[in-house]
Amino acid sequence: MRLTTDIRVAILAAACLTAAACGGSGGSGGKSSPTASTLAPAATLSSPRIAGGERFSVELQPSGRLFAWGHNASGELGDGTSHGQPTPVEVRNLPTGTRVVDVEAGLNHVLALESDGTVWAWGHNFSGQLGDGTRVDQPSPVKVKGLHDIRAVGAGDAFSVVLQSDGSVLAWGNNQSGQLGDGNAPIDHAAPAVVHGLGPGSGVIAIAVGKSQALVLKADGSVWGWGNGTAGELGDGANTKQSAPTQAVGLGPGSGVIAIAVGGSHSLALKKDGSVVAFGNNSSGQLGDGTKPHDHNKPIPVKGLGPGSGVIAIAAGSSFSMALKADGSVLAWGKNKVGELGDGTTVDKAVPVKVVGLGPGSTVTAIAAGSFHALALKGGKLIAWGDNSSGQVGDGKQPADALEPTPVVGLPS
Repeated sequence: MRLTTDIRVAILAAACLTAAACGGSGGSGGKSSPTASTLAPAATLSSPRIAGGERFSVELQPSGRLFAWGHNASGELGDGTSHGQPTPVEVRNLPTGTRVVDVEAGLNHVLALESDGTVWAWGHNFSGQLGDGTRVDQPSPVKVKGLHDIRAVGAGDAFSVVLQSDGSVLAWGNNQSGQLGDGNAPIDHAAPAVVHGLGPGSGVIAIAVGKSQALVLKADGSVWGWGNGTAGELGDGANTKQSAPTQAVGLGPGSGVIAIAVGGSHSLALKKDGSVVAFGNNSSGQLGDGTKPHDHNKPIPVKGLGPGSGVIAIAAGSSFSMALKADGSVLAWGKNKVGELGDGTTVDKAVPVKVVGLGPGSTVTAIAAGSFHALALKGGKLIAWGDNSSGQVGDGKQPADALEPTPVVGLPS
């Protein structure tokens, strides 16, 4: 059975990529970061946004048009049907004038953030993860009820998380592992509810959502998590489920963390000095420290990605991880059964390796990970690799997996 994951890196506002703006130690002694209210959705996009689900992919173009491809049994492509597509099709039935500015993919559902701070959803809805007040799958976008002033969205296995402009974090859907963070596990909720302790003024500026767990990053550099932690993916030094936020060990105020990413049962954090740390499940080497298969319930350094590494973005798949460097290089590590690492092999790697053809000067500007496939923007064009059993790579060659990056075909220029 395939694991599920969300999984796109949660990256902060550009201002937080400087030591002075991120708060905490280093730089000039640490100034306060921007509050969530300053992180308003952009009115326009300068480049596409990309996201990967379990067996499907999504691209939001600068024009505001949304495209999806791959598995569609639950309506996750948003085209009004349940028919899978090996190449991109346009998401349909959004009202005229809707301006989507960000998109996130969960197991089999999607969240799209509109410029007015409201949220659309479609796909699987068994646990109420679409937030429309029903538990019926939706093959076309529906409005999530009761949301306004939303600044970021995240989607997991069968639950959803959003960040409001006042710093409040809300969640809804499946709560069997405490992933809604309201202290009421295992009671599911089909409507958004505030995560315990993360109401107005919480200081949260970024969210990342995984299989059955979530992480948030606060302006002071601290990282908090809740939900399933049995493999150590919350980084709190325990191996238990947490139904309310708990702080990751060593990632308190002044940690220097500027971005977070969550996979199936592991997590990543990127610091402003370019170093990357990881914690959680390491059965396939996805922590990148070379100690496969030993799990770690506290953050440990990824080998070769210490201070000065040049890493500017991270992403986590079900059991693999990715990093993008400022020079355009893309590295990957962990499970590689269907070519997730893009290195031309199907051999797991316990430390970072280069993705074929994506070395220095590759012009890659963004990365994203699905459960067992990966996406990257290269020179403004989308490429993908890994599992293609449902056509999620988008090269029209389903079901042949792609062991190296290949262009996604059929997207408008």
